[in-house]
Amino acid sequence: MPPPDAARFVRWIEDLSGAEAVQAVPFGTEAGLFHAAGIPSVICGPGDIARAHRADEYITPGELTACCAMLRRLGEGQAAG
Repeated sequence: MPPPDAARFVRWIEDLSGAEAVQAVPFGTEAGLFHAAGIPSVICGPGDIARAHRADEYITPGELTACCAMLRRLGEGQAAG
């Protein structure tokens, strides 16, 4: 069972990223194992999963800029906007 403040954690990550959370993804991660152990986790990263983990994997300059901005806000403890 996730911790009682999991909803607050998700809102914080949504604020940092500027993106709305989804409850499931069509690819594998370790997040399910963390969830089972009661550890809140989010899956995030730059780019489109359709382009990920392929020989020609790439992210656009705009996606890289958005990722850097999110990480900067995370380090500063700020939300998006």
